[in-house]
This record gives sequence, C-alpha cells and structure tokens, in this order.
Amino acid sequence: MEPFSWLLAANVIVWLGLGGYTLFLSRKQQKLFQRLQQLEHTRRSPSSLSDNS
Repeated sequence: MEPFSWLLAANVIVWLGLGGYTLFLSRKQQKLFQRLQQLEHTRRSPSSLSDNS
C-alpha cells in the first residue's frame, strides 16, 4: 500500500471513531435528559409529597 492510502485509511478510521463516539454520547445525554424529566415529574407530583413531615 502506498503511504497516501495508509493516510486515507487512517483518516477514515479516525472519523468513523469520532462519529461513533459522538453518537454514543448523544444517546447517553438523551437517556440522562429523560431520567431528569422523570425525576422532575416525580418531584412535582402531588402524590409524591408525604403528610408525615
């Protein structure tokens, strides 16, 4: 393989890795946001308040 081909292959691998990592982080962020929404909904729910203060 020519040096340019190695450089091109390495470049493609790096960009695919960065794209995959960005997708991974995006999904994690989405799950965290959903969990935060759940917690906020639970906190604001009248049934979550106890009368035994």
